[in-house]
Amino acid sequence: LTFCGTGNGFVAKWYDQSGNSNHANQATTANQPQIVSSGTILTENSKPSLRFNGSYMIITSVLLNSTNLSCYYVTLPKTTYTFGGILTNKAFGADDANAINFLNSGKIDMVYNGNFTFVTQLNVQTSLFQGTALWDSTNITLRTNSVQDGTVAKFGGQTFSTQTWMGSYRQQTTNLGNFSMPEVVLYQSNQSANNTNIENNLKAYYGT
Repeated sequence: LTFCGTGNGFVAKWYDQSGNSNHANQATTANQPQIVSSGTILTENSKPSLRFNGSYMIITSVLLNSTNLSCYYVTLPKTTYTFGGILTNKAFGADDANAINFLNSGKIDMVYNGNFTFVTQLNVQTSLFQGTALWDSTNITLRTNSVQDGTVAKFGGQTFSTQTWMGSYRQQTTNLGNFSMPEVVLYQSNQSANNTNIENNLKAYYGT
């Protein structure tokens, strides 16, 4: 707020807190998510939250992979129809690789390896919610507010992009999302043993 004053503020870099330097970046001003509006911090449940409204960020790292992975996110779709992705990694020679996308009237789908095999996670949400996507050696499981929504078998053999995109569907500069997101936590390992504690921690902090 000291920097923005009574104006608007946008985010050029969302810093990775893990120490691995997987920062999300957007150098183009017109494509940056918003954090301050007319001198007021944008919030969800009183917590600062980035507003992705036709904006996207790029992480120069293959964060979504075909091995064990655990992704936790807190978000709220702002429209009933948007194509924006929470996280997307486009495969070379395929339409989609791994993606956690808003599709079909604000539902969240997991699309994997260009086959459009997905788990429809939930109907349109009108309040902040917590999502979980768990990869293991054979399946992808999606959960909403600590309740399992479905499981889909994994595919293998895809080639991953050297970038992970946030806010974009299929790593495009069109079909961008319209949603708020205060946090994404990503482990490139199986966190099944810690899953309940992680989800409860997010619930306690964000009130999801």
